[in-house]
Amino acid sequence: MANNDKTLNKLHVLVTRPEDQAENICRLLEQEGAIPIRFPVLEIVDIEDNTQLLEIIDRLESYDIAIFISPNAVKKSANLIQSRKSWPKSVKIAAVGKASAKALDTLGLITDIFPPKRFNSEALLEMPEMHQVQGKKIVIFRGEGGRETLAETLKARGATVEYAECYRRRQPKADVSQLLRYW
Repeated sequence: MANNDKTLNKLHVLVTRPEDQAENICRLLEQEGAIPIRFPVLEIVDIEDNTQLLEIIDRLESYDIAIFISPNAVKKSANLIQSRKSWPKSVKIAAVGKASAKALDTLGLITDIFPPKRFNSEALLEMPEMHQVQGKKIVIFRGEGGRETLAETLKARGATVEYAECYRRRQPKADVSQLLRYW
């Protein structure tokens, strides 16, 4: 987006990303001359009861593959994992995309499997390692109530799949007066 013409000069752009995830896009918009208006419509918070998550972490070595759906899943689970144990060498790490792999890397966890071009569940399922899962135990670190495509497909291929829900989404309290002024 680095363009000296400032193609977005003085254009107001509504940025709805969660507050702690909006900075990069706002900076890029500003570089192009836009005026970002931060208005998060979603917030990522801890789950209310992490008992099941902690139980899964305590038996992490019983899985063959751990899949991280998003950077949020990494952020909300990896520190808990590292506070309880070292990552089991026998458990391969998969990530849906580059951002998740990068988040894992910053924590010293190497991603074994992630799609090279498209970054979604379908692309991960196309990876050769995700076809040979008969009899494998897989845990998916994700937010509450995520999509079922990944787990359903892996189960159809013969894997046992369990969810480790490590965050939830909620609508933040918002003051719309700022939006109304710009409107």
